[in-house]
Amino acid sequence: MFSDIINKSKILDDGKISIENRKYSLISLDLWDTVIVEQDEDIRQDMRAEYFARIAGTDKEKVKKAVAEAGKAFRTIYFSEHRTPLTEERVEEIAKNLKLQLTKEQKDKIVLYFSEVSLELKPPIREGVIDFIKLVASSEAKLVMISDTGYTKGTEMRKLLDFYGVFSCFDYFVFSDETGFAKPHEEPFKIVEKKFSNIAKDEMVHIGDNPLTDGAGAEKAGWSFIHVPVNL
Repeated sequence: MFSDIINKSKILDDGKISIENRKYSLISLDLWDTVIVEQDEDIRQDMRAEYFARIAGTDKEKVKKAVAEAGKAFRTIYFSEHRTPLTEERVEEIAKNLKLQLTKEQKDKIVLYFSEVSLELKPPIREGVIDFIKLVASSEAKLVMISDTGYTKGTEMRKLLDFYGVFSCFDYFVFSDETGFAKPHEEPFKIVEKKFSNIAKDEMVHIGDNPLTDGAGAEKAGWSFIHVPVNL
């Protein structure tokens, strides 16, 4: 829980952050199930299916099955290629499963809605995370976000962070839909290292909920890792 991390964190005299008695100049946060909780996603998926069916003029239940099949394809690519297929690719896969040919206008509308539905039904922010983000922002340490994306693009993720009042606290963002790389690939971490080349990697830490993606990616890059298990 972030309350535990806050209790073990303090700003040092040189402006850096000490977490669990280790000094850091750069803190990276995962988004889903770390900063925000992936709650009510089944409802969002239902909303997506309903919208797709209405725009494409087809049956909602058939769309739901096609979305589920597209989800399987997404996970296969995610774990085998360490990238997250774009929302456009996923919508195309759903249409293919339905044997539908979408017009560009239909596809653009569906892609936008699939991403923006997380702003319509906002996932909750984790308890304590705002206090932690503001603590880091008040220090001299850099605060970045390294997040994989699903249907919700980095564009909407930034808007969600702005809604919770913490967007301006971050110095940099790395989203998988914008880079083409997903954790545990080390490239997202390398991108941050290049951006902040004046900071040694032994003073960089990534905080996330998933040891298989967040933890393994940080380890590959030679960063520290702090595990914050999902806790509603």
